[in-house]
Amino acid sequence: MVPASGHGRDSAVANVKLYTIQQAAELLGVPVNGVYKMVARGELPSVKLGRRVRIPHCDLQVFIDALRNIE
Repeated sequence: MVPASGHGRDSAVANVKLYTIQQAAELLGVPVNGVYKMVARGELPSVKLGRRVRIPHCDLQVFIDALRNIE
């Protein structure tokens, strides 16, 4: 049972920032097609909401941090 204060799972899920493929492409400075390819290859984690693909903020940040470590 979720506490009445709203600090349960529903509250945490509501605070998750999800980016569209377009937004992720803009943040990464790559073409939209490139983001779709990274998702398809499993390089960039994503979630599907019906037919829509979204990139969680935390996964995008981990991806960017990993790129910084390579360079």
